[in-house]
Amino acid sequence: MFRSMLTSSNRIRRIDAFMRSPGYVILIAALCAASGVFGLELPVYTVYIAFGVYICLFSSDLLPLMPIVPCCYLAPSFANNPGRNPQSIFYLDHGGFYLIILASAFAVCLICRLVLDPVFGGKRFLTKKRSLAVGMLVLGAAYLLGGIGSANYAQYAGGTLLFGFLQFLSVFVMYFLFSGAVDWENVPRDYFAWVGMCAAFAVMAQLGENYLSGRIFMEGTNTMDRELMATGWGMHNNIGGFMATMIPLAFYLAVKRRPSWLYTLLAVALMLGTIVSCSRTAMLVAALEFVVCSVILLRNKETRKANLVVFGAAVACVIVFAVAAFAKLMVVFALFFEEIGEVSKRDLLFINGMKQFLQNPIFGGTFYPQEYIPWDWAELEAFSSFFPPRWHNTLVQIAASCGAVGLAAYALHRFQTVVLFIKERSTEKLFIGIYVAALLLASLLDCHFFNIGPVLVYSMALAFAENIGQSRI
Repeated sequence: MFRSMLTSSNRIRRIDAFMRSPGYVILIAALCAASGVFGLELPVYTVYIAFGVYICLFSSDLLPLMPIVPCCYLAPSFANNPGRNPQSIFYLDHGGFYLIILASAFAVCLICRLVLDPVFGGKRFLTKKRSLAVGMLVLGAAYLLGGIGSANYAQYAGGTLLFGFLQFLSVFVMYFLFSGAVDWENVPRDYFAWVGMCAAFAVMAQLGENYLSGRIFMEGTNTMDRELMATGWGMHNNIGGFMATMIPLAFYLAVKRRPSWLYTLLAVALMLGTIVSCSRTAMLVAALEFVVCSVILLRNKETRKANLVVFGAAVACVIVFAVAAFAKLMVVFALFFEEIGEVSKRDLLFINGMKQFLQNPIFGGTFYPQEYIPWDWAELEAFSSFFPPRWHNTLVQIAASCGAVGLAAYALHRFQTVVLFIKERSTEKLFIGIYVAALLLASLLDCHFFNIGPVLVYSMALAFAENIGQSRI
């Protein structure tokens, strides 16, 4: 049904072509930005589900779902942050029931497509070769075993099983779905780069709203307090981390598309946005990525001069602006400058996380910290009781929550991803690999690998890296 309808209608073929183009990705990201800035979650989610249903019924494959995935996560506005606002639309009494209806309608259409599609559906979808599946399943099993045998396991069993299962789904589902439900022979090779970069600019729009709204300035002053910076899905570290990790994808477009300097300018914009987020970890990771990607970019003699002009102009503009607005900038960022050299108490988190591991070395002590409770950005017990405070380091988090079993499972998954990126090398896999490395590096000081959104993108990235070698476009 799906293929016959697609091939029989010129209009559907044109829509299908549009959904595989940068214009479609930009549209999805623009809706995300509008939702986050203006609080339009319900209409935007309705549009996303309408797109999703159409894709499941008529699109040649499920590739156009890819930009919708991160944008659904990034769409919530500050006013509807479920960790801070008990009236958030994500609670059942205030819009959550409607969202469940939308999600259910989409799920039915998706399942029908995966079962009935004559090309990739049914048994073909389930038996598609996926080189990372075993490691992901082992990691998921370790998440579900986390805390077994610990002193207070009975108290936390329900929550840790649910949270562990959610973490497994975030790693596994997008990889499994897109690996098997996409016609990889006809995928634009730059599609994932557009998805990540445009999502990052949607986040930048939300960051701009933080400044323009004035709520991040301390009362009665013009001084910004980064701890007041937030969206509906995260705080300054999450905002900065998301933008920082997407910088390599802008550089990939600068390498592959023309005019190269335009995409280099977009990479510079993401770097500046990361700085303005005032996340120290994100700034460090972004700086490292920027240097590595710039070296790769400038190896191309054809575009080197134009890109050097962009770099030089960017540095000159920043210096001129900093000098001209020096007094005002010193006031706006005074608190950040005071705190930039302070220890962030990550050492206490790591020490106490390892103490929990040593007390429960085999299966860990559940995802819910017990003797020492890390700082939690959420203000509502209803949210924190489900989404526990975390240890701000992937290895410490797994050790404390899942013990040696979890560390071994993670090592297997990480080994398989390394093998993936060193086999059959390509420009696409190189820049996706830099993105993955940046996410993992940032996750050594923040919670990104145990936040849902970044790992959904990570999961899609692995599917893209594994299968893009079959692409002919």
